[in-house]
Order: sequence, then structure tokens, then C-alpha cells
Amino acid sequence: MIPGTYILLLRLPRETTVQIGRLGPHRLERGYYAYTGSALSGLEGRIGRHLRSGKAKRWHIDYLREMTTVQAVWVLQGPERRECSLAAELLRMPGAHPGPRGFGSSDCRCRTHLVHFADWPPMDRMEQRWGLRRIPV
Repeated sequence: MIPGTYILLLRLPRETTVQIGRLGPHRLERGYYAYTGSALSGLEGRIGRHLRSGKAKRWHIDYLREMTTVQAVWVLQGPERRECSLAAELLRMPGAHPGPRGFGSSDCRCRTHLVHFADWPPMDRMEQRWGLRRIPV
């Protein structure tokens, strides 16, 4: 089991309102959503869970996954929690808009770990800077 941090890139085909657990209902624009998370107990299992449908809702991302398709996944192997740093960098990218406050970040002080882009985000620079590796989905 390899620990690490990951970024899921999801596509939401149309504007919709999503009930996100205790965060409540949120209106989300159509486009792409980059979600950053950690999987210190194993990347393969966590990402596999995110790719499955019909699962119990445990995390904020589970609510969004019901209406999105996974477009890409990037991983960064290692035992350190890097999701806060990666989410912050995603938010600084051109065209980035923060997702709902507290999304995926209830165990840290980040505003959100979900970032919206109208179009596919320019991940090349982040891949190089962080050593992110895109894996097949």
C-alpha cells in the first residue's frame, strides 16, 4: 500500500445544486472540478473507491461524484499530507475559483480542497513542480 496525495479532475456537465452532507446545498457551475485529497493508508484503495459508483457517502467528494465523471487523476507518492499545499496552488492557477467553503477541508484550516475551472486546467506546470504523475482512469 503506497501512501500519497492525489488530485481528481471531475467534469460537471451542467450547473446544478448539490446537497453536500453537513455543508448543505451548494450551486455548482458546469465545468471542471479539481479535488485534492490524501490517502496515507494507500492511494490505490482510495482512488479506486472514488472511481466506484453506488457507495455509501462518507466524504464530501462522494456527494459530488454522483453527478460528475472522472476525467483525470494525478498522484504524488509519499507519507506526507500534501493536499493543503496542492489545493492552495490549484487556487492560484489562471481561471481557478474556490469550491464551497470547507469542502474536503474539515480537518484542516484551508478554505476548500475543491477548485472550479470553466475549462480543463493547465496542469503541466504543477506536474513539473510537484512531480505529479497522471495515472489512467
